[in-house]
Amino acid sequence: MTKTTIKMLAMAMIAMPAMADELTVTAPAPVVINAGQNTTLEVSWTGGTETVTIVWTNQKGEQVGTGRQLMVAPTVSTGYVVTITDEDGKSVSARTGVKVRSEQTVATFDDNASPADDYDQGYTALEQWYSGSYGLQVGSYYTPYIVDGVDYGYWTWNGYALSSTTSNDWRGFSYLYPDQFNSVMGGAHSGDNFVIANPVPWGGDAHEIEVTNNEAGEVVSGFYITNTAYAKDAMVSGNKFSTKANKGDWFKVTAVGHHADGTTTTKDFYLADYRADKEIDRYIVEDWEWFDLRELGEVTKLTFTFDGTDADPTWGLNTPMYFAMDDLGGEPEAGTAEVLAGVGPSTYKAANFFELDADGSTVTFAIEEPVASAGLDVNLKGNKIVVSGKENGASGTVRLSATQKGHTQFVDLTVTVDAVNGIDTLEADADDSDAPTYDLMGRRVLNPGRGIYIRAGKKVMIN
Repeated sequence: MTKTTIKMLAMAMIAMPAMADELTVTAPAPVVINAGQNTTLEVSWTGGTETVTIVWTNQKGEQVGTGRQLMVAPTVSTGYVVTITDEDGKSVSARTGVKVRSEQTVATFDDNASPADDYDQGYTALEQWYSGSYGLQVGSYYTPYIVDGVDYGYWTWNGYALSSTTSNDWRGFSYLYPDQFNSVMGGAHSGDNFVIANPVPWGGDAHEIEVTNNEAGEVVSGFYITNTAYAKDAMVSGNKFSTKANKGDWFKVTAVGHHADGTTTTKDFYLADYRADKEIDRYIVEDWEWFDLRELGEVTKLTFTFDGTDADPTWGLNTPMYFAMDDLGGEPEAGTAEVLAGVGPSTYKAANFFELDADGSTVTFAIEEPVASAGLDVNLKGNKIVVSGKENGASGTVRLSATQKGHTQFVDLTVTVDAVNGIDTLEADADDSDAPTYDLMGRRVLNPGRGIYIRAGKKVMIN
């Protein structure tokens, strides 16, 4: 980090006091436009030599201009960097952006240039960068620590840092840079880039993710989340600040949705949960998991807080307050399945539609999105799916989930009511195990193999 000054009046931040001849750049304030509308960005500067060169680049790292002014018409919110270099070779950069009112766009973070296996946690007190329809705050801070006239100060950062690291290692505090930017998965959920979130500065307000495409707010579907290598190691092994997780411990992040009227709503996600009585059910999240935020409603911005059992009454939470994020505003990955149900009630074992661990751990099933069809109902009773076919030919899709040790799978189950070929159950009921079994031709079968049969007046699938 150099001692050049980066000053952005739009964000009211000054890296250090300007010297008389020091080259100082003032970027324009971020502007708001409608999609496709033209806008002009203009840079100003003081100090340096009489002649300078100007280079504008967009967030993809592409050069887009070389003059004092830059005309742009982005269709999605976009960040820009202007770099001014004088004849003495002194170079100063500043950031700005254009927020675009348009349709909501997923933040994949791959729309930002990032060298392979690298990270960007910002170099000024507060910056905003963009991906999709979202503006993410990040900032670096210098804390002086003077002992006998010697400054042992240090740099730290908070907010949402862009990362493309591919390691899942945590090698200790001697390797804080770069290991704190590693996800527990060793990379992104999709593409190359993801975000390491460290959003709560000590004694300050949580950094924000702004919804830029709609002033009134949008329903944010959610994002993929996982632990960082740093946080996982603290919970698995402990360190000089944190203790190893034991029975009864937990660590969670809370998403706070801020609404246009000033109110907020919240949603929790457990990054570790050791409260279960059964040891096999205790977990630390070690995969990319979907964090559904739809119940927050329309929000103008998101912030995050943390809580957990490893906490000090004076200093607060000991567990590193980090998580990894990807595909903000996207959709969860879901498998697909189909069944033909009979007219009337049909029952299916929910486990048949998922790939579950056969280790005795608890599985929780849920209906995430109900079926949208007047001709049938789909409900969940314990570990069974109950279909009520009201109308022959009716069809609809229901999204199911199965959660086991903190890992959730999704399946989109399409149900079609078929009075002739519908199967009443995909697994024979234990209560009917002694009932006579017949094939579809009406012939009794003494030792049925895998297939579809009639038992106790119902079509059943025997595996």
